[in-house]
Amino acid sequence: MIMNLQFIYDPERFAIGGGISRQPKLLESIQKNLDHFYAVYPWDFPRAEVVTCEFFNEANLMGAYQNYLRTFGGE
Repeated sequence: MIMNLQFIYDPERFAIGGGISRQPKLLESIQKNLDHFYAVYPWDFPRAEVVTCEFFNEANLMGAYQNYLRTFGGE
């Protein structure tokens, strides 16, 4: 799916989030599979960086907090 999104949108970076993103094996597996696909495809295009989100599974809480601050002004 990352390869498909890269072909369509050409992003510089993909951020993987959620609770599973805390597992280092996930990022290793994604990178290993991407390396394989980059080697198989004959097209030359820039590789997108794959990283984990800063807040992992707590991103929803950060979003809710930001919405609260915007809605109520932090009062």
